[in-house]
Amino acid sequence: MRVVYNNLGQITGHRMCYFRSTDIEQHNYHRLLWSVTDEMLYYISKGHGIVIKEKSIKKHGKIERIFIPVLNDLINYLYFDKPPIYKHLKHHFAYAVDAVDKDNALSRRFVFWGNRTKREANIRCKTIKVNKEPNVVYEL
Repeated sequence: MRVVYNNLGQITGHRMCYFRSTDIEQHNYHRLLWSVTDEMLYYISKGHGIVIKEKSIKKHGKIERIFIPVLNDLINYLYFDKPPIYKHLKHHFAYAVDAVDKDNALSRRFVFWGNRTKREANIRCKTIKVNKEPNVVYEL
């Protein structure tokens, strides 16, 4: 089973998440990792695949190209002691590990779900290419 999340409110749907590409650019993995919902970690612990849908002016946005691979690597590292497979993102991975190491509450949160997880994380992202990203504040 795959559980679908829609990023940044740009795509309507039942489940929402809020991963900001600005946080990726600024290496703010503390905020990015706190944006991973407990529900998402619950579904990962049950072995479900996760799909994040986002919109971007590029064919493959930063969430798809950078954050989701790093998140998969981080979860598999924390839960199963697996080395990262996305070697070209090792500096982003280091920022993510550092964010977990420096925040005891964040670390406990991931450890809580890690103790219940039997399979490696399977998180994917599907970027929907658009000509201009919608400004949801003005569309309300």
